[in-house]
This record gives sequence, C-alpha cells and structure tokens, in this order.
Amino acid sequence: MAPALLAQAPAPLALLAGSTLWPALLCLRLGRAGEPVREVLVAPGCVGRAAFRPLALACRAVAARGSGMADGT
Repeated sequence: MAPALLAQAPAPLALLAGSTLWPALLCLRLGRAGEPVREVLVAPGCVGRAAFRPLALACRAVAARGSGMADGT
C-alpha cells in the first residue's frame, strides 16, 4: 500500500463494552472516538463456518484483555 494511502486510513474500530459473544452469534458493538457506535450481528452463515470461528476467538481474546473497551458478556 502506498504511504499516502496509509496516512489517510481511519483509526481501527474498537470492540466496545456491551458486545455479546455467544458460540453461534456475535453481537458486536464497534466504535472509535468521536463517531457513532456501530452494532453488527455476525452468525456462522453470514461469513462461513471457516471464518466464523477465528473471528469469534479473536473477539474473545480482545474482550479478555480487560482494557475496559469490551466486557465479553
């Protein structure tokens, strides 16, 4: 990616408290400072089973970090 494009890339979204991580459904609250919260529902059929499990594990890892951004419940 060109350096100019990297400079314009927005900050990544953070997994926010209130996200719900169930084995077969992820109810994600995503946001960044100064912007509205985005709520995203992700089910295994939406992204494919091969992609759902790694996504669910990554979300659980972020929630487990205890940074105050996500509570993992």
